[in-house]
Amino acid sequence: MFADAWQPSRNAGSRAVSAVAYQGTLGLPLSRISPGVRRKRVRVSFRRSVGVALPIIALASGCATTASSTSATGTTLFGIISGVASPCEGPALSQQALDAIKVRVQLIEKTRVIAVQTVTGSHNYRFDIPTGTYVVRSNQSATIPMTVTVMTGQTRTVNLYSGCM
Repeated sequence: MFADAWQPSRNAGSRAVSAVAYQGTLGLPLSRISPGVRRKRVRVSFRRSVGVALPIIALASGCATTASSTSATGTTLFGIISGVASPCEGPALSQQALDAIKVRVQLIEKTRVIAVQTVTGSHNYRFDIPTGTYVVRSNQSATIPMTVTVMTGQTRTVNLYSGCM
């Protein structure tokens, strides 16, 4: 139907559009249509209108904020989780061999890993993170994951000792 509406009249120049076509598509009486004037119909797809509207609605409702906590002054509130992640030692190792063992420490919020550090040597780790509750775990066997809650400006120590022999 729209294809017929936008075809020029066969008896007129290329700028004229059939009045019958206008009446069918616009629903206007023939007396309201000026001959020789081409009217454009603007069609906006549903996807495009949703794609434009959703970001605007999200910004207006505050859904586009960051996951970290902020104070009334606008500064982000952070805490620190630090500690030692001991490696699985096995039989007696030299200090040099013990220092060379890599230990991976993961910081998990809910079910998502949000930070990872691989430590060697003294096996000390440190995470500067937004306030919240986290699980700290290691890739070493016989290590128990620890749950810790960090408040603003607080440093929490979580040592992950491996129980392997």
